[in-house]
Amino acid sequence: MIDNPLTPARRSRAFGITALALVNVLWGLSFIASKYALTAGFPPMTLATVRYLFAATILTPVALAREKSLRIHKRDLPLALLAAVLGITMYYFFEYTGMTYTSASSAALILAGVPVLSLLYGIAFQRARAGAAQWISLALSLLGVFAVIRFGAEGEFGGSLKGNLLILGCCVCWVLYIQCNSGLRGKYTGLRLTSWQALCALITLIPFALAESPRWQPVDALAWACALGLAAFCSALCYFLYTEALSVLDPFTVSLFVNINPIAAVLGGMLLLGERLAPLQLAGGGLILFSLMLNNKRKNGK
Repeated sequence: MIDNPLTPARRSRAFGITALALVNVLWGLSFIASKYALTAGFPPMTLATVRYLFAATILTPVALAREKSLRIHKRDLPLALLAAVLGITMYYFFEYTGMTYTSASSAALILAGVPVLSLLYGIAFQRARAGAAQWISLALSLLGVFAVIRFGAEGEFGGSLKGNLLILGCCVCWVLYIQCNSGLRGKYTGLRLTSWQALCALITLIPFALAESPRWQPVDALAWACALGLAAFCSALCYFLYTEALSVLDPFTVSLFVNINPIAAVLGGMLLLGERLAPLQLAGGGLILFSLMLNNKRKNGK
């Protein structure tokens, strides 16, 4: 019997893949906006707090209007809170602090390690077994990301060891965030979970921002616009779509899409900053997209 391509399961998977592609494009562009805001004078955790103040302000009224309540069941509170702390508070501590020492390109490259860590987590703690297609898609994806970043106009990585190690902490936090939210899959809507976690993260971020108060200074309007855009699109919208995608896709597939980030970051730099895209970067982007199709084909059993 031939499957109907419009069945709910197939449609849900198509939605998840489309959502992840959009999310990771926006997250790739967020490197540019975040780097500008940090350079303009925002301290790292102050920027994260402002971002989530805006995000919670956007998400909470919408969630309450649609969900009527943001209640999380008592038995799920520890896991939901841990996801918020790992995926928002600690993630942005490592990312924004790291980006004060290293470049956005280096950060995007290091974050390509998320699929590797996700796969290793599955093997170590979930008895997961990787097939040949999975390993090939992973290798091609990493090779593509390397090409996108390595063969730019300047032809070098840049950035410091300290900053790069801090960005590596982002990878660990994100893998654990994916696993935590996967444990909540099917229990809550993406809107409810995203809104609840944004509020929790805001509460945990405020002490970090207050600790940076001696470093507070006036910043220009564009930096504030970057912070608002990060909140509305890269936090409110993207985290909602991300949690929805987690409900229909496995953690490895979800983590593999992070490799779109460097492509978006490089293209954003080319369009917004006048940077040139080298031929080998285009080839690397093609490898990343091919690796995504290969992994998706394996999951469909074709």
